[in-house]
Amino acid sequence: MQSGGCPSRTIGNVAYFAVIGLLAILLAGPALGLLSLLLSIVLAVFSIALTVFVVILPFAVLGFVIMAPIQAARSGKPIEWNRLGVMCKNLWRGSLGAALWCWRKLMQFVHFLRRKVAALSIYVRLVFWEVLCGALVGGSMGGMVAFDDHQKPEILIGAALGAILGALVGASRRDVKDTTFNSAEPAK
Repeated sequence: MQSGGCPSRTIGNVAYFAVIGLLAILLAGPALGLLSLLLSIVLAVFSIALTVFVVILPFAVLGFVIMAPIQAARSGKPIEWNRLGVMCKNLWRGSLGAALWCWRKLMQFVHFLRRKVAALSIYVRLVFWEVLCGALVGGSMGGMVAFDDHQKPEILIGAALGAILGALVGASRRDVKDTTFNSAEPAK
């Protein structure tokens, strides 16, 4: 902040930082909740892959050890113990491949969702400013009508009408709609 400036500018800067601080406190909980949700999904995907490998592999090895001598006795061929290593390797690759496929799909969805939220936040921010400016202009006009008597509802009515008109103007801006909503394409 610059020193020696206008007091209204200093008050405006303090109010701006106060609003930013309030929003940071209010939005910290949901942001941490979303991060913990994403982390739990990632851990769940990889724990499923690890569980498949750790739980199913011993039963597969046991089944092979039991069935290999029976098939060798029935067919008269020697036991191919190298098939056990190939089976374990294929199971490990399959479970990791499934986990990585789930991870890629999750990251594509997060990227798609982030782009949609960014586009929506740009749109909401621009509409919000139109609403705020419309409310200020409407409140000012209502204040001119109720110049001496501030108990009259003209200020509130003017601010409400200005906010409604600002919302209509902000929502109908073609350049804002085209640039924000067309930029967020679905993930492939």
